[in-house]
Amino acid sequence: MARRRKSGPAVPALPWRRRLLRLVRLALLNRFTLMVALPGLGLLIIWMRFVEANRLTVRLEEVPVSSLECARPSRRVRVLHLSDLHLTSEQSLLRLQDAIEKGLRQRPDLAVITGDTCLPQDERLVAVAETYFAYLRSVVPTFACLGNHDVAVDDIRNPPGRFAKTRPSERLLAVYGASGVRLLRNESSELIVNGVPVTVAGLEDLWTGHPRPEGCLRARGESGVRRLTLLLSHNPDSLEQCGLQAFGWDVMFSGHTHGGQFRFPLTRWCPFAPVENGAHAAKGLYDVGRGQWLSVTSGVGNYLEMRLNCLPEATVVDIVP
Repeated sequence: MARRRKSGPAVPALPWRRRLLRLVRLALLNRFTLMVALPGLGLLIIWMRFVEANRLTVRLEEVPVSSLECARPSRRVRVLHLSDLHLTSEQSLLRLQDAIEKGLRQRPDLAVITGDTCLPQDERLVAVAETYFAYLRSVVPTFACLGNHDVAVDDIRNPPGRFAKTRPSERLLAVYGASGVRLLRNESSELIVNGVPVTVAGLEDLWTGHPRPEGCLRARGESGVRRLTLLLSHNPDSLEQCGLQAFGWDVMFSGHTHGGQFRFPLTRWCPFAPVENGAHAAKGLYDVGRGQWLSVTSGVGNYLEMRLNCLPEATVVDIVP
């Protein structure tokens, strides 16, 4: 004999008016999604990809440095700072050309490139990039350091948040060598700029290399001739993680963050910046104490070819007495 199923309390059916209102709300929501939200998202992507990502600007900064206090007022040193070129397409090469042209109009005394050049696979485009670098080098002395994307592609390993220590791209080394750009890998170079003795030091990348500041910088307070010292380090996190303030330098140039790349309007909040010290994530000039300054640029290129509220830029830094 079949068992009779116990019946629980009956679920009251919704009145037909409430059912009708629910259907209307769902219909309106779907219509809003189809007619407003999705087109709005599409327009935003178009803006980020084709407009903002290509609106390259020039940002000017001025840094007072104690090592120039005895210099005449006219003896400023002007540095053109380019970073994160990400030369993966023809459009990125056009941005590089634009950055070089706009930057050189500011009449810099030297140029620095702080990593993530990231050459394209197309050898024809590589040749174009080499031509641009050679032109920049023909106008001003040009120095570079490596970034986390400047490695041999077949050697990349990516545990959470890091790359394995690996070798730099041979193609990039060849391009820099042929164009005359001086690549500094835990090395330094000396020159005279406007009568001012200048040392340019460059570290290997924090994620993919072996940064050794002791190989290219004097210990802080070490006796010797005082020179204006510029430090190139792709990742601004190396300031703390490599203990760089124990060494003698005046201005450190970094990129890596893309200025945040996706920044919330009216704020400096950039939650996707790949750094541990979020205080240095946005583009700008930071007084880090002890008479030392950190200059972070938002870079020329883009990750995923998109930006939001964070224009690409070439940065020009005036170092003054």
